[in-house]
Amino acid sequence: MRFILNIRAELPGEWTAEQRQALARQESEHAAEFMKRGILRRIFRIVGQTANFSIWDAESPEELHRLLQTLPMFAFLKITVTPVIKHPVEQLYEEKYGATPPF
Repeated sequence: MRFILNIRAELPGEWTAEQRQALARQESEHAAEFMKRGILRRIFRIVGQTANFSIWDAESPEELHRLLQTLPMFAFLKITVTPVIKHPVEQLYEEKYGATPPF
């Protein structure tokens, strides 16, 4: 299944810059591993916010939830999950022209 997520980080205000940077590094390393495994397909930062939109692949909503719980920042994240399916226009494009072009 494919999911579009909107993830917003809300770290504690009393943390030092070093604490924030260390957790952000851990989060980035974890996310890069998800990308390598084909779970996190794309991620887009939202300008001016500590937030992103991302595209994830997981076998089920339960698996996605389990994967998200492993993120180092999980306790500080506000996550909106939207399950998505292939649009008929994309299906038509693939029938006429082959695979859709990458981003």
